[in-house]
Parts: sequence; structure tokens; C-alpha cells
Amino acid sequence: MMTAAHTILYVDDDAALRAAGKLALEVDGHQVRDCRSGHAAVLAADQFHPDVILLDLVAPYRNAIATLALLRVCPHLAHTPVMFVTARVSPVAVLEYAAADARRACADRAARSAQ
Repeated sequence: MMTAAHTILYVDDDAALRAAGKLALEVDGHQVRDCRSGHAAVLAADQFHPDVILLDLVAPYRNAIATLALLRVCPHLAHTPVMFVTARVSPVAVLEYAAADARRACADRAARSAQ
């Protein structure tokens, strides 16, 4: 069953992961704009209006929180849902990212698992 197509801004510095993620999303019918850095995402955001933003938590030059803060300055992205993507994260880090603008349910889940 195919879901409704969305436009997605996918930011990840790992080329192999970015290519695999983009392919998986496109196979499901989504339009994906991929960027290798937060800087590239901020530049692309001027002309791309995604339904969802996927941000890699760990980046070499600008982390996800800093990138998200810059993307939120764009009026058309002020309320766009954001999903943080990573292979490694601690419950404490999840709480930090939740405070930066992730969904409250994510933070609640992390808090329960930390107890």
C-alpha cells in the first residue's frame, strides 16, 4: 500500500546513507531533495518547500540543532515537521533535541527509557 506522496528535505553528511535513504523514499513515491550539509540545506530551503525535514543529528560542521534554527528562520519552514535521524543517540541527547523542536512524545519515550 503506497502512502500519499510528500516532499522531503533530507540532510545527511554520509553519502551512502543519504543515497540509500533517498532511494527508499523515492521508491515509495516521495519527492526528495537531499543535501550533504546543514549549510547546503539552508541554501536549498529558499526554493524548496518540503512537507517534512529529515536531519542527521551528527554532522561535521553544523549539528542538527544549529541547522534547524537556521531553517526555522524561513517563514515557509517555521512549522514544518522535523525528524532527527541517527544511528547513535542516548536518552539524554533525545531530550536535548526534543527541547530544540522535536515532538514531545519522543522526549517522553526517552525519559521513560532512562528511568
